[in-house]
Amino acid sequence: MRSLRRNKRAFWYANLVGSEEILSGGKRTGQYVTRYGNPVNAMENVSAARGSLDDEHFGINADYDRTITSCDRNLGIDEASVLWIEKAPEIASDGSTDTPWDYVVAKIARSINSTTIAIKKVSVS
Repeated sequence: MRSLRRNKRAFWYANLVGSEEILSGGKRTGQYVTRYGNPVNAMENVSAARGSLDDEHFGINADYDRTITSCDRNLGIDEASVLWIEKAPEIASDGSTDTPWDYVVAKIARSINSTTIAIKKVSVS
């Protein structure tokens, strides 16, 4: 009863793999591009937009828009993950995507029985 299936909704996330230096004509530019793994589909409880009556797990000054609550303490999302909540990524045949994500992880709070993840809406072009 802790995490009802009917309260869960599908979303996608991808974890940070690393960064790669950008080369121009075989020469180092000093600029880096961040690389993420292939998107992973998940089903968890995603809150509605944050309101003033919500329980403030992360304090009153934390900057986040929604939360994801899971009874899986080993959920694969970390603080460097990116998420597709309001739109689904278009997955290529190799499992990758060029669809920009719409949320990033702001904070993660783990308790004995659950994990709560604060997420923030972003615009990525």
